[in-house]
Amino acid sequence: MKLGGGAQITNTAQIGDGVIVNADINASAAIALSKLASDPLARANHTGTQTKSTVSDYPAAASQAEMEAGTEVAAREMNPAGVKQAITALGASGPLIVANPTEITVSNSAAENTLFSVSIPANTLLTGKAIRFKAYFSAFTITGNYKCDFKIKYGVTTIVTLTTPETAHLGVRKGWLEGIIMADGGSSAQKGAATLFFAVDGEEAAADAAVGYSKNSVSALGSGAEVATGALNLVLSAQFNNASVNENLTAEFWLVEKVA
Repeated sequence: MKLGGGAQITNTAQIGDGVIVNADINASAAIALSKLASDPLARANHTGTQTKSTVSDYPAAASQAEMEAGTEVAAREMNPAGVKQAITALGASGPLIVANPTEITVSNSAAENTLFSVSIPANTLLTGKAIRFKAYFSAFTITGNYKCDFKIKYGVTTIVTLTTPETAHLGVRKGWLEGIIMADGGSSAQKGAATLFFAVDGEEAAADAAVGYSKNSVSALGSGAEVATGALNLVLSAQFNNASVNENLTAEFWLVEKVA
């Protein structure tokens, strides 16, 4: 500053700590971040929250299909709705595709009757993948020398056909049909196997020998060439070769699981 005689005095005293406040700094000062005690832009210095939509590299949510397929989701956001659905669909040995308790009865019909049908999601039967199914019958009756064909279809292909032997008598039986279909080296080839078993509760195998048989077991193998990258129906049907009230069955329920 200048005194009355025009002499200039320069004050070299240091500014004390805590004296400068924000209002003292010009907006155009452009102070480098390196001059600050801590970088306010560094994530390590953030203690608040930030909306994920403002983060450019935030990972997308993992879908239910990805979680069920075992896709790597360690670096993905877990989708709460997808997690709930995946847990709800988890069976004892794999994701449960369907558990259908609807009772179906076939009687006095020689037509092919669909017992159960379910849509198998796309990419379920890719390489190394498989599904298994099981249906329970509370009643199955054939009289005379007649038979019944049970067909397991994937898409439009009949993978397996199980045919009961012609017999002089097969009274009311209970039993089940179970099998598995798996990818055969790729997404457009399948192989399958199934077994059908009927018996009378507590009855010995020879007890019904005079009029046929007491227990019946039929197994078969098959294959298909459906493209599994799209959703396809899995269907179980039954067809008697005689239309009569004496040829009948009651399917109680079935279960379909993804096991690999």
